[in-house]
Amino acid sequence: MTGAEEILNVLEEGEGRIGLDVGSRSAKAAFLRDGERILLRCDTMDLLEGIPSLHVSKELEIVSCGYGRKRVPDAFSIPEIRAHATGVMKVLDIDDCTILDIGGQDFKVIRMENRSIRDFTMNDKCAAGTGRFLEKMASMLSMSLEELGKHEGSVKVLESTCSVFTETELISLMMEGKGRDELASGSSIPYSRG
Repeated sequence: MTGAEEILNVLEEGEGRIGLDVGSRSAKAAFLRDGERILLRCDTMDLLEGIPSLHVSKELEIVSCGYGRKRVPDAFSIPEIRAHATGVMKVLDIDDCTILDIGGQDFKVIRMENRSIRDFTMNDKCAAGTGRFLEKMASMLSMSLEELGKHEGSVKVLESTCSVFTETELISLMMEGKGRDELASGSSIPYSRG
């Protein structure tokens, strides 16, 4: 059974509560099954394609967030910023922090003070700093996102903060003979400056 099929199955047959984050590129579900935490993930489009024929269980409370949150029938929908803040406070039990969310098409920074959202900002005008940017860099270097994430530090740091210019710079450095590991290390640096 695929992740989307499993999520749709829980929505039809489940009971209790389920949280859904229907993002621009992937959908995530969190719920309890026999007291065990279950986390599922799938491609957003796979999930959305199954929703029109869905008959939601009346024994299930659904909370949804993300770009596709309003597409989930019978769900209580909340903004992602609030979902992040609530989740961090529950799971980490801290009063003050900064939350970073690297989404498929945007990058959010949320500042929490005294268990309240103090401020947030979002980059949604440019691909720099988004998950799609990292996917593109990993693909160009013929590695998985997980492998890209394991690289840190670098002699050569990619200078561009624009995803188009970074891609061009990466190609130039590849042609100069720079190593894959060195380029992978440098490809995440623009996040700290973008």
